[in-house]
Amino acid sequence: MVDSSIKLSYDDFMKILILLSVTLSLVSCFKPVTRRVMKKNVYKLSLGTPIMPFHSKDMCVKSEDQASYNPASELLISGEKTLKSISSLNSQLFRAPYLLSGEFNLAGRKMVTLEDGVDFSFCKVSDVYEYGSYEDAAVSIMQPISEFEKNHSKFIKKINPEKLELKVLPLMGFDSPKYTGHMINNAFYSPSAKTVVFLPQGFAPGQSTIPFGGTPLWKFPMVMMHEYGHHIFSTVSSKIYSDDYDHELCFDNRNINDISSQTKGDKREIDKHDALGALNEGFADIFAFYAQKDKSQLVNMGCMTESRDVKFDTFLSGDKKEISERVLADFISSTDIDYGLCYKETNYQDIHIIGAVYARAWYELLDEPGERGNQRELKDQDKLIIISNWAKKIGRSYYIDNTGSTVKEFLKISAELMTKAASKINKDKSCRVLEKYFPAFEFNSCI
Repeated sequence: MVDSSIKLSYDDFMKILILLSVTLSLVSCFKPVTRRVMKKNVYKLSLGTPIMPFHSKDMCVKSEDQASYNPASELLISGEKTLKSISSLNSQLFRAPYLLSGEFNLAGRKMVTLEDGVDFSFCKVSDVYEYGSYEDAAVSIMQPISEFEKNHSKFIKKINPEKLELKVLPLMGFDSPKYTGHMINNAFYSPSAKTVVFLPQGFAPGQSTIPFGGTPLWKFPMVMMHEYGHHIFSTVSSKIYSDDYDHELCFDNRNINDISSQTKGDKREIDKHDALGALNEGFADIFAFYAQKDKSQLVNMGCMTESRDVKFDTFLSGDKKEISERVLADFISSTDIDYGLCYKETNYQDIHIIGAVYARAWYELLDEPGERGNQRELKDQDKLIIISNWAKKIGRSYYIDNTGSTVKEFLKISAELMTKAASKINKDKSCRVLEKYFPAFEFNSCI
């Protein structure tokens, strides 16, 4: 016969064991509080072996023929199988002609190429540019810009942006004892050189697939409009921008400056300049949306599919788009964090992610149904002017007023400036948007 005291102890032990197992199972459902130190060098993903484009066959209009060439004629663009007016490709927003490939200097960095560059010229009506050629890429890049110029003349006249350079698929070489290759699978804007660069597709070391489902970035209209958004951000702040603002702004988180400036083991340093970069990225995303709303989709763009789409209020991981205390702590952390796969965790140390919160907040403020007071329905051109006014206020706050001594303070002030830029939006709605997307901040105007 078993002693009752021993039996009681055994039962208690089993209860404790069951309770412990349940507790462990519940704990495993939550994300870990502590983060892992970054072990991989993410900037290596920007280097690799490019897929060499080619120049289309000699089908193009010679310069002496352009004077008599009918600009109303139509051009068949390869790959898309649709007729486009050739006059729609004559953009006044860029300095023509556009360099395809070629060797040139950008902000002191030499772009190395394996072949001589050529200037872009338009093809005859009966001819097509071959898919995968430099010329097809150039037309694909210019198409959304031409449509933007046609549809938003009021905005362009008001902002009066400086003309841009366009570099199409240059081979940007990089060589060091640790990293060798060419820049691939990205696009960026240089504020100092007033230049947009689209890099070629390619394979990163150890990778057998090309990002974005194999579709070139120049086939996504949003990418060109995003880069042009950076140019507008720079333009509206041109009188107050510091001359040392010379960091290229990449479309995704593989910043080309990181390749030459960071080494393994460096301590991560985040300051107001990084916060400004995040706001610049957010502005570029919402600008691209209103600049060409019907072509703003980010389908098949991997981690960016929902995270950079302003119509989604969550990131691809399912995390809310918000600046919480935890998000802010991650962003300003001095330690690189290994977040893992983007559909499971959101990289809050990426300035594009921080910017995406502001872009989403702008979308809800300007586009989603809600109280507008007595204000008339805003057109997309009006929304572009409002967000550009926000960018101007951010620049003044950063360079002239010098408000916000910390990253947190500057990000908070920039959120408050949204309601000042959109002053005619109903105050109750503005406060709801601020409180929803920026819970880390306390807004006195909304108390």
